[in-house]
Amino acid sequence: MSNPKLRSQGLLYQEQDPIAPEEIAAGLLHRFPVIGPYLGEMAYPPMLGWGSDEPMLRTMPLQPQEVLDMYLEGGPKESFKDYATRTQQGVPSEFFDLSSAGPALLDPPQVTRYQPTSRADISRAEGLLGNKRVTRQAKKFAEKGMEAMPERWYGTSPLYSMYVEELGPEKGREKFIRDINIVASTSPRSKVPQNIKTASFYQYLAEQGIPLPKETRSAVAGYAPEDRFPNVGYGSIAQRNHLINVKKILSGEGLDPQKNPKPLSFSANLLGNEDVITADTHYMRMLGMLSQDPKFLATQAEVTKRDSEGNTVLDKKGDPVLEDINPRAMYDAGELTIKQALKNPTYWESAPSTTEYKKLEEVGKKLAKQLGVSPARFQEAAWVGAGELTGLQSPPEPFLRTLENRIKYTADIFGMDPKVVLKQYIRGDIPLAQTQDMEQQYGGLLS
Repeated sequence: MSNPKLRSQGLLYQEQDPIAPEEIAAGLLHRFPVIGPYLGEMAYPPMLGWGSDEPMLRTMPLQPQEVLDMYLEGGPKESFKDYATRTQQGVPSEFFDLSSAGPALLDPPQVTRYQPTSRADISRAEGLLGNKRVTRQAKKFAEKGMEAMPERWYGTSPLYSMYVEELGPEKGREKFIRDINIVASTSPRSKVPQNIKTASFYQYLAEQGIPLPKETRSAVAGYAPEDRFPNVGYGSIAQRNHLINVKKILSGEGLDPQKNPKPLSFSANLLGNEDVITADTHYMRMLGMLSQDPKFLATQAEVTKRDSEGNTVLDKKGDPVLEDINPRAMYDAGELTIKQALKNPTYWESAPSTTEYKKLEEVGKKLAKQLGVSPARFQEAAWVGAGELTGLQSPPEPFLRTLENRIKYTADIFGMDPKVVLKQYIRGDIPLAQTQDMEQQYGGLLS
C-alpha cells in the first residue's frame, strides 16, 4: 500500500487510482492524531466477538473520551446499583478466585502511628475494653460478618497477579501500589463503589501523565459541566481532599500519618498489611454505639428537617430540607436520650480524633487476638456484621467483587467484552464509567 498521507491528499487532485476508505482514514489519522481513535473506528468499526469468547461484544479498546463524555451526553440509562442488583447478585466472580484471595504483597508498607502526649484526652477510647457490652457484641458482629462474607474483603492478591502478568513484575508492582494508594486517597467520605469509580479517574490521569489542576472546579463555583474538575460524574463531597491527597501520592510526599491515619491504614490493608486497622465510619460508630457513652455522640449531624407534627419539611422543588444538629449538646440539654440516638447512626462520631486513633486500633487488635484472626480480618468482618447497627450502605462483598462489578458495568454500557475493559483498567487506559455526579445529585452537600 502506498503512503496513506499522500494517497489521502491525492483526493484533491482526483488521482485515478481508487482509494479504499481505510486508506483515507489512515491518512487523516496521520494528519490529525487527536481525533485518530474516532476516525479509526469509522474505517474499522469495533469488532464484535473478535478474539473473545463473548459473541457480539465489542473488543476494540474503549477510548477514554467515550467514558468521560458519557454523562455530558445524558449518562447511563441504568444506575450502577440497579445494574449490580439485576445482573451480579448471587453470581460468582468471573475474574477472581475470591476463595483463595489473600494479602497481595509479601512486604507490605508499615504504618507509623501518632503517639499522643499524656495531656491528650483519650478517656472514651480507654474505657472501651472495660465495657463488656462492647467486647462481647463486637466479637459477635465479627463472627456474624465472617459467616456472611467468608471471603477476605482486603484480599487483593488475584488482582496483583493480573497486574504483574499484564505489565511485568517491576511495572506491575509499581502501578499496583500507586493505584491502591490512589484508592485510599479518594476514600474519605465515599462508599466503596463510588470510591473505586473516583479512584479510576485519577489512576487514568496519573498513568497518562495528565497534570492535575491546582484546585477543583465545581458547579457551585459557576463552572460549566465541560469545564469542571473532577469531570462530571467523578465529583464528591470530599473532592478537594481527594485532589490534595492524590497530589501528595503522585509527588512522592505521601500522606501524613498524623493527619491521614485512616487512608494510610486502608492502603496498607489493601496492599497486604494485616496488622493495622482501618478505623472507618462503621468501625467508629460500632464501638461508640455499643459503648452507649455520650462522649461518642457527634457534635454535628445532618438530618431531615421536620415540623412540629413530625412531617418532613420540603423546599420549593419538593426535596427534603436538611439541617445541622448537635446530638451531644442535645443530650446534655436533655433533648435527646441514648435510646433515641441509637436509632440514628449519624448521631454518632464517624471518625477518631488524631490522638485516640492508636488506642481505638488497640481495641480492635485485642478483640481480633481473642477471636484468633488478624486485626484486618476482625475489622472487615465487623464492618459487615454490624452493618444494620451502623447504617452500612456499601455492598457487603469483597473489594475485588465490587471492582469487578464496576468493570462489568462499564463494559455493559458500551457493549464491551468485560475482559477487555479489565485489561484497560489495569493498564490505566481508561477511567471506569460514572453513574451520577455526587455534587450534582446532592446539590453540593456531598462535595
